[in-house]
Amino acid sequence: MGNNQFHHWADEYAQKILEIIPASNSHPIVLNCILNDHMDPVIIRNILTGDFIYRALKKSIAELTIRFTTQNNFEIISNIIEKLQLPCSTVSSVHEEFSNEFFVINLFFGDMKNPPDFKNCLCMNTSDLAIEETKNTDFMEQFHKIVNIYEPKIVRWFVARKKIDDVIYIKFDANVIKNYERFDHDESVAYGSGKMENDERKKIQRIYELSQNRSEPPALIPFRPPFQKLCNILQMYDLDISKAYAYFMHEIKNDVDKSKFTQRAERALFWVEHHAPKEFNFKINKTPLKPELTKTQAAFVTRVFNFFKSDSDEIETNEEIYDKILYFSKEQNLAPDEANRILYLLILGQNNGPHLGELFRTLDRNRILQLLNL
Repeated sequence: MGNNQFHHWADEYAQKILEIIPASNSHPIVLNCILNDHMDPVIIRNILTGDFIYRALKKSIAELTIRFTTQNNFEIISNIIEKLQLPCSTVSSVHEEFSNEFFVINLFFGDMKNPPDFKNCLCMNTSDLAIEETKNTDFMEQFHKIVNIYEPKIVRWFVARKKIDDVIYIKFDANVIKNYERFDHDESVAYGSGKMENDERKKIQRIYELSQNRSEPPALIPFRPPFQKLCNILQMYDLDISKAYAYFMHEIKNDVDKSKFTQRAERALFWVEHHAPKEFNFKINKTPLKPELTKTQAAFVTRVFNFFKSDSDEIETNEEIYDKILYFSKEQNLAPDEANRILYLLILGQNNGPHLGELFRTLDRNRILQLLNL
């Protein structure tokens, strides 16, 4: 990933900044990001834009630091920087002077009332960052909703993958699953998986590099459970993250993987509890239901019950379990949709849910038998 030739917009702005710096300069350089004092979601984008340009400059400048400058709102800006996991960043007053020991490049975002007369200034105009379902909430409530649903790296990736003048839309509905899937795909591509044109791979790799919270990505791709599967597993285990961790434990190789799992599990839990559409939510029944079933339906359930009571140890995959369920439904001349509906009703108290093979393979056998015992 290190020798990438794709020029991201951050690389283009970094080149403009390099042209401002005199060849004779011998002082350490500060990238001073001057933020608009109006607190709205675009401030998130501006902070990340400054950070990406800083990262692009680091390839060429050894003694380089970044500072975010604001007229007020020091605590808010510091909170954003911390939550987005941006290292080596400081926040200070717009009126704070630098000593002559530094060469300062001023990166100016948006309009500011009575802006001071900055030297070596480059202006940035970024398009909106639009957040779903937040019209009546204040800015920090909007921000905390973002970082409670999306991992910091994915928030950074949202901004890095869009052009400066493209609006970024952040949604909290079923698009959350699609966004996680898209990020996981791009991460795997960045590490060399899949077939695609070399130029497209370089583009994805550069965006991924800029979305890191340190200068270089990890040597090995970290383990990240698929978001939708993680949401399902959490609900199968009554929203217990420790039990979900045990389910994925064979894929967690080191402390980095453990940290990534925890980050994603906390956000999956928050999304399930607060924002997931109704069709994604389910709960395992606490006690058995006693619905009125026909003789054929009851015979089908009994067949499934007996299978889990005595034969299921031989089954190793979700697909094999589901194939057995289909086989039992055909034995009783039940349509697959009807058979599925009966099992979902007995296990979840609703007419649909996650893949039945995964559901039955994940749940404790005694709990299955309790809920299927007519």
